[in-house]
Amino acid sequence: MGDVNHLINLMSDISSLNHCDNINLDTLDIKLLISDIIDSFISNSKYSNINFKLESDKNLPMINADKTKLKQVFINIIKNALESFDIDSTNPIVHISIVCSSEMVQININDNGCGISPEHIESIFNPMVSYKSDGTGLGLQISKKIIDAHNGTISVSSSLHSGTTFNISLPID
Repeated sequence: MGDVNHLINLMSDISSLNHCDNINLDTLDIKLLISDIIDSFISNSKYSNINFKLESDKNLPMINADKTKLKQVFINIIKNALESFDIDSTNPIVHISIVCSSEMVQININDNGCGISPEHIESIFNPMVSYKSDGTGLGLQISKKIIDAHNGTISVSSSLHSGTTFNISLPID
């Protein structure tokens, strides 16, 4: 059954990859979107030991974005963060901050999980690259393409045994 589920996930990811640059812009409250995603993870008992922290500037502007596609990006990155924790992780935290400049909204997603090795960090946005036994190797590539389609940027920094931070910038207009 595991092989069948892996194939289903792979086909779904390939379909997403083929359509990730087709975006439908609408006015979006980015803090509300991320807050709703966090709530859905918190409601899953599988993640009951994870501490989520969301901080943001007080008066964030609305942005023009594809809600469905950005939701896919944030779910993927937060899910990766959650999977970076060992069963015996002490005080696992996913910290998300949202700040605004005059032209961009910056979303930083940080975890204190296992981190990504320096030799792997350079290739994580490449297709078919996964360092997880059940990964398809397309999630981060899809996420990057979605952010690129929004004229935004995504980058990552990580330290082994200390955690990982994804930085996403999206234009306000």
